[in-house]
Amino acid sequence: MNKNNQKNLKTENSNEKAVIKALLSNARKSSIEIAKEAGITRQTVSKIINKLEKDGRLWGYATVMQPELLGNHFYLVLIKLKEEINKGELIKKISNSNTINKFTEEKFRYSAYLHGRFDLMSSFYAPNIIEAEKKINKMYNSFRENFSELYIHQVLITFRRMGIVNPNLTIDINEHFNI
Repeated sequence: MNKNNQKNLKTENSNEKAVIKALLSNARKSSIEIAKEAGITRQTVSKIINKLEKDGRLWGYATVMQPELLGNHFYLVLIKLKEEINKGELIKKISNSNTINKFTEEKFRYSAYLHGRFDLMSSFYAPNIIEAEKKINKMYNSFRENFSELYIHQVLITFRRMGIVNPNLTIDINEHFNI
């Protein structure tokens, strides 16, 4: 690769990183705002975003909010899989959106395969712990032969979600701890 191609590749990478950082800080920023921040043209920003979407590196855009606004609470479920199962096949089956919707009546907000004590972690919204347990029990009953442990936790206070600090953090802490 000649020096000009290397320089162009470095510039493309730094432009891409600048666009990604801008989107992470606020996915609602316009291409013009991102271009000004990154010191590049609006057209370059649009090309980068389109490429990231096409390559599957930019999955989508999300709203970050207090789940209580919709009468819900945020829950995490931690799952330990049995050693003898085919974990890859099970993850494919569980991650299928039709399977998830069947159990939770909504998509899990976040799901991941983990390294550590637990193998899977998912998060979702429910109006209360009883409804959250009902949703998880439906899934557990269908996959019980694959699970060795399953724990559900209600998130009491969210400090940061998707890189955004909770703007009501002081209020949430004061209310929760009766300060």
